[in-house]
Amino acid sequence: MPHRTLSALVLLSAVAASLIFGAGLVRAWTVRSPSAIPGHWQPQTSHTASNLYAVQFLDDQMGFAAGAGGDALFTRVAGADWAALPTGFDRDILALHFFDANRGWIAGRAGLLAFTADGGQTWQTQVTQFPADLRALAFPAADAGWAAGDDAALYHFNGLSWVMQTLPLSLSIYALDFVDAQQGWAAGRDGAIFHTANRGQTWIVQTQGATAALYDLDFVDAQKGWAVGANGAILHTVDGGRTWDLQSANVDADLFGVAFANSSLGWIVGEGGLVLFTENGGATWRIGEAGVGFDLRDVSYPTLADAWLVGDAGVIRRWRHPNPPP
Repeated sequence: MPHRTLSALVLLSAVAASLIFGAGLVRAWTVRSPSAIPGHWQPQTSHTASNLYAVQFLDDQMGFAAGAGGDALFTRVAGADWAALPTGFDRDILALHFFDANRGWIAGRAGLLAFTADGGQTWQTQVTQFPADLRALAFPAADAGWAAGDDAALYHFNGLSWVMQTLPLSLSIYALDFVDAQQGWAAGRDGAIFHTANRGQTWIVQTQGATAALYDLDFVDAQKGWAVGANGAILHTVDGGRTWDLQSANVDADLFGVAFANSSLGWIVGEGGLVLFTENGGATWRIGEAGVGFDLRDVSYPTLADAWLVGDAGVIRRWRHPNPPP
């Protein structure tokens, strides 16, 4: 994917409009902010040159990352030292979810889906019904999980086995997020966002067409969430997705990852080393850089003071808020 040069920031401006996309109402405005981002992204040593596509921190110390060629990493010291996990896979890992230091799932190319109960030392491969690339995982509980990917592939884990579920549109899914075992969202191609309130037994289309693709989702509760995607798209809801506000940071780069620590503080990462930060739920976004020109693929924001991002060529960066809010 070609890198783009970020446009220079200008004075604050806002333009509001109302647009209807698919089944959902999307209200749009443009916001530009020249404010500096607090703190700095510090490089960490991943010991790999592979592209890293997923990162998850359980707290301010323990984290996991994974990416191309089956590479997986873990740290127990806030990333001061990263060690390899022996997955035994050569397929790209595109998503991961860990519950604790021992139990976790990975998903990836050609239907890769595997579970570990010993911190990644051994893996149990799961069998799915067709080998589509699986790009997203969500586990609100150990016995309630979802995996999704290309060609509308969607599977639900009921604690014993994986079963297929059906979306109302046949579109590839790039992101999943569940706030509990009943309620969740899926997003993907054509800017579509789907919602379920009954463990995925039925899904409805909430919105479609705001952008070419949505690559990530993050909900902080059942009402407030964000979705990001192609050409700088940032969507925000405060009513569980019945309506979506189209926010803007005045960038046209693809945005690949979003994570919020609460309803105010959030990070977005994307194409060409782009990072965006908000302290007001996205009413304004501050544009920054992580000190690299590579695409940044995912971000984890486990505490108000700490965040990590990963990207191409083994990039890992840690951010600490200099004056974290209480």
